[in-house]
Amino acid sequence: MIRRILIVIFIGLAMPVITFADEWRILTDKRNVRDLLFLDDCLWLATSGGLTGFDVERKLFTSYSLLDGLAGVGITQLASDSDGGIWILFDNRVIQRFKHEQGITHTITQLSQETDISALNDIVIGDDGIYIATNRGIILLSYEDHIDRWVVKTGYNQLGSLPVMTTANSVLIRDNKLWVGTDLGLACGDLTSPDPLIWQNYNSLSGLSGDVIIDLIEFDNQILVSTNGGVSAWDGSDWTQFSSRTDVQRLGVGNDSLRAVIRNGVATWNGSDWGVVPRISVSSVALDTSGAIWAGIRNDGRSESGISVLSDSGWVNFQPSGPNSNSINAIDFADNGDLIFGGGRSGGEFGISRFNGSEWQRWTRPEFTQSIFSRQIRSITIDFKGGIWAGSFGGGIARFNPDSTITFYDHTAETGSRLANSVDVPNWTITPAVATDPFGNVWVVNHSANDGNTLVCIPRDYIESPVEDKEWYYFHRSLFNNFPFFERIAIDQRGRIWLASNATSTSIQSIQGVYVLDPNGTPGDPSDDTSWLKLPGLNSGQINSLAWDPAGYIWAGSVDGAYYIEADQSDLSGYSFSRVYSLRDEINDITIDPRGNRWFGTNFGVIVLDVDMFTISRTITSNYPDYLPSDNVRQIGIDPGSGWAYIATDEGTAALFTPYRDYGEQISSLTIEPNPFNPNKGKMYFTGSSLAGSGSVNIYTPDGRLVRSLSNNQAALGWDGRDQNGQKTADGIYLLLAYNDNGDAAQGKVAVIWK
Repeated sequence: MIRRILIVIFIGLAMPVITFADEWRILTDKRNVRDLLFLDDCLWLATSGGLTGFDVERKLFTSYSLLDGLAGVGITQLASDSDGGIWILFDNRVIQRFKHEQGITHTITQLSQETDISALNDIVIGDDGIYIATNRGIILLSYEDHIDRWVVKTGYNQLGSLPVMTTANSVLIRDNKLWVGTDLGLACGDLTSPDPLIWQNYNSLSGLSGDVIIDLIEFDNQILVSTNGGVSAWDGSDWTQFSSRTDVQRLGVGNDSLRAVIRNGVATWNGSDWGVVPRISVSSVALDTSGAIWAGIRNDGRSESGISVLSDSGWVNFQPSGPNSNSINAIDFADNGDLIFGGGRSGGEFGISRFNGSEWQRWTRPEFTQSIFSRQIRSITIDFKGGIWAGSFGGGIARFNPDSTITFYDHTAETGSRLANSVDVPNWTITPAVATDPFGNVWVVNHSANDGNTLVCIPRDYIESPVEDKEWYYFHRSLFNNFPFFERIAIDQRGRIWLASNATSTSIQSIQGVYVLDPNGTPGDPSDDTSWLKLPGLNSGQINSLAWDPAGYIWAGSVDGAYYIEADQSDLSGYSFSRVYSLRDEINDITIDPRGNRWFGTNFGVIVLDVDMFTISRTITSNYPDYLPSDNVRQIGIDPGSGWAYIATDEGTAALFTPYRDYGEQISSLTIEPNPFNPNKGKMYFTGSSLAGSGSVNIYTPDGRLVRSLSNNQAALGWDGRDQNGQKTADGIYLLLAYNDNGDAAQGKVAVIWK
């Protein structure tokens, strides 16, 4: 870990424009459990959001992420060695060894660099190395003591009479025999024979219950094989039918007990038959030292995910903390600074989640069954009353009210028929974009509405008092060249509505582009409306993102780069988009931070464009010194109160602490936290309006000696308790002076106590 910190500091100092030391957080969904391993009184969870340990006695989760040295986010398999190490197989085909209280001890990246290997399916640890089942047969990893590394020693891609490069589903070693399960039967290689190994093949014609091998395990001096035709047993010379069950998906042994994951439950072998306990969505099973059965649960929206333990009263569920999903489509911040996520890819990932800095709240299936919880949340906006509006691709919209109730709107009479269903999918209400204007109205894109009203305004007075006789306002697609497929929305400071689409259909490309509607502050009166149709300057009308820039621009992120237009004009006629020629990658999202920097999410990471609109001040990727879970960035949200930048990728979200926050225009007071301040426990931060108007801070001793002078960016990142020379300050009271070029100033005091 020391070595890693040195690398981060060195690279950080070498960066040309932004040189602040980075602080990161990783926010992933760890409820989707793929594998379980019980070791050292702890249940270890392989999840789609990283590695998690669960203390069975104290019922506490401990999570590990990229910040702890993990090579990826998605974990598929776990296995233990004789020295208490845990071997981890990742989605990205990296293999690591982890040991509790030591962290990562070894990393093997060779398989991730093999372009022909797309999956690591199973792992077994033998006396001579580690055997990995892949989509191209078996790979043997060997430890080379002289270089302290695990390397690929050899591969077995000709498994007897099976076709070359047959996919290996499972692997087992017993009595110097290598057993490999495939979709075409079973292969057994003699490890005592010289390469190429002598192989024997078995299938349904040889006595196996079926040809598709699902899992292999050793139990009671036999090899058990689960197949698509049942479970077979090998006694050393013959195959016999062990069980006729055809739904055994995984086998496991613990405390001399055989258990199995079946289609809708967990089964335990009683010597002659299976005892079945129903439980849907089970992915894996483990037994603790007391013999209690633990089940890992898939996050598919049919039941509570996480882990469950079987008690006398039934299954008891535990869930790791985290957001709904690793696939975040929308980010916003409540008035009190809470983080709001919306998104999902499937099943229990849909819905929204809320984080107050210490606890997550989740609204998703199976708790909620309304249609919006079975569709992707695509957009979020906060109204003037603090309500959270979520727009979905198919389930209509929902308002999460401040009183903790939820109000739903779609095309059905049950919700008031305020919106229209889709022409193409009649049982869907497609509302992928929502936004709030400066007057307090909420605007909704009603994609492919069957009544043609592709834009809807929910007026401020309805939000104030939502009664049935209050009207919503509707805008027909005839205002926009009859274009019906808008999915993006932005609203400028004049309250004008900017609309665009990322649709790919060639039949609409001639009218696809960015459109603008100016309701002139009176959405209920169409007589004073103005619209501008398909503004020029874009090479492609396929727009992934629209964003209002307080500097007076609207930004459009397209499939071929970034564009901007001077939007702070009463009449947009004659104006067109200009291209940023240094940004030619596909732009997935655009966010402007409180200091005016533009953040662009791309398929290759984040690009930060300086306020001068020319200088690329930083790139952020999955490579050191950064910690993105993936370079495929889908959304960016920057908390104006704290400066934390939340970067959502297709494999999880990372948060980076930045100096870019909204301190206001004038310094009215100087406030700090914590006070007293212990530098050994973190930094002291300036809050409120302390740094307004690009304020700086001087720190003095009580007798007036200057201890430290902090620029705006340095102060925004916090004070570490050290003087100008990097030396620790003495315990005591220090005077603080915040000031800016406008003549604003404020004073304060802090008590520094090192302990």
